[in-house]
Amino acid sequence: MRALSVAAALAAAAFATAAAAQPKRPACPTVEVTGPGVMDARPFDVVAMVTGGDSAVTPTYNWTISAGVIESGQGTPKITINPEGASFTTATVEVGGFDRDCATAASFSVTWEG
Repeated sequence: MRALSVAAALAAAAFATAAAAQPKRPACPTVEVTGPGVMDARPFDVVAMVTGGDSAVTPTYNWTISAGVIESGQGTPKITINPEGASFTTATVEVGGFDRDCATAASFSVTWEG
């Protein structure tokens, strides 16, 4: 019986070691971008919202747009876009600082109705 107890103890130790060796999943945030559904004023604002993720991270923000000009806010959660005559634009933000395995980009598209 003693041999079985030693074998059981070794198996339990091996399982505990294997469980501890599993890579820890990163604490990933959710990234969303909001803005006006329809451009009815020029310029207009678009905002990135980051929820969850590693609380020790200070997010960084890198914005790109498909048309127009970012008038202000690059590097912040909110940008002001002047579409400069475009009838449609998409704003995309890449949020940095989180684990590279996290999906941290989001986009928002707006159409001009003026």
